[in-house]
Amino acid sequence: MSNRAELLDVETEEERQDRLQSLLEGLEASRQRSPPPSDYHASSDLLQGPRPPHLMTFPAAPPEHLLQRVHAFLQQLEASNAALATVDSSSIDIENFIFLGFILIFFILFF
Repeated sequence: MSNRAELLDVETEEERQDRLQSLLEGLEASRQRSPPPSDYHASSDLLQGPRPPHLMTFPAAPPEHLLQRVHAFLQQLEASNAALATVDSSSIDIENFIFLGFILIFFILFF
């Protein structure tokens, strides 16, 4: 085994530029020679022609049960808002509601 230290071969800036230039030229040349794959679609062609199987979409039925629940909730919310609109705001004691809320949270957490 030799005791001679090996030196790292470092390229100069010019050599680096030449290497990158030739690499990019080779990529460009190979791109011009080979046509795109048959399942390739350019962005302008996405809405035209057949789509690859992994990009197929299928119609989905709307979730009727969920829509019915949302509709019922919106009707209840509308009725509650109408009832609140008729109540005199000075008759509502918000401090009392906050106190009752704290009591309710206490019972939920500890019982």
